[in-house]
Amino acid sequence: IFLQQLKFKHLFEWFPMADVESLIKLYSVVGGIPRYLEFFEARNIDNEIQHNFFDPSSFLFREAKELFEEEFDEPEMYFSIVEAISHGNTRVTDIANYCFAEAKNISKYLKILSDLEIIRREFPIFSKKKKGGIYQIIDNYFLFWFRFVSKYFEDIESGYPDEAINDFSKYFNTFLGVTFERIVKEILIDFGRHNLLPFKPKKIGRWWYKDSEIDLVIANENRLLLFEVKWTDLSKSDVSRIIDLLKEKSQIFKDKQIVYGVFARHIDKKQDLKDEYLIFDLNDILAFYGKNKAIFK
Repeated sequence: IFLQQLKFKHLFEWFPMADVESLIKLYSVVGGIPRYLEFFEARNIDNEIQHNFFDPSSFLFREAKELFEEEFDEPEMYFSIVEAISHGNTRVTDIANYCFAEAKNISKYLKILSDLEIIRREFPIFSKKKKGGIYQIIDNYFLFWFRFVSKYFEDIESGYPDEAINDFSKYFNTFLGVTFERIVKEILIDFGRHNLLPFKPKKIGRWWYKDSEIDLVIANENRLLLFEVKWTDLSKSDVSRIIDLLKEKSQIFKDKQIVYGVFARHIDKKQDLKDEYLIFDLNDILAFYGKNKAIFK
């Protein structure tokens, strides 16, 4: 079940004619698993996703369920745990309640799923706690399958995919908000390696406390880059509002040198903002990965 995955940047080599948005959508539904990427051309990506996930004869429609049945001794429990997390139950007690189990009895299942890199327990960046945290599905294929396929599996198998396709059409962009943040994390690490950030990242991760959250924090000693990541098109005034909110949230970080940034699908009048902030969108991804072949070495 453990399959080595390619990084997002390698999709530019696999699909040299594809646009950046299509590659983001593709990586969001199958990750970087070569076997899964082979089913796509990335030319009409939304239709290709529908064909590969909502057709009962397609490999990717059945793959997740069959992997659980073949690889695990107790497939129902593992399946329920991942399903619980996909429904927003991210803490151990909530996962256990969803599975009608005691919290102390699911730790071994969580460990195995974590070892297989299907899920991961996450803590806020800078957190020193070893307990608590939240569980996330980190494998994009399982993340997509449990969100858009699992609950419609029997309907799709019976030849009635309409409800699943409607759900996908309505909420896929919302789903991409989660996966785009992960992709941006990979990209910013590469930007740092190639001196496109004010400093090289030593730590990178999400930060949250109570009701406050910052999508990505990049740290090196007493210097911080704070990023909001948005899978949407933003105007100059939208960016200004986002930066103002970031500044409010950042007051918790005392005695730090802070630079603020926004990474979105498209940002209007981007150059007007770049003198003061780090502003990136899909055009910057294309300029970086699409033309700089040395990155892949």
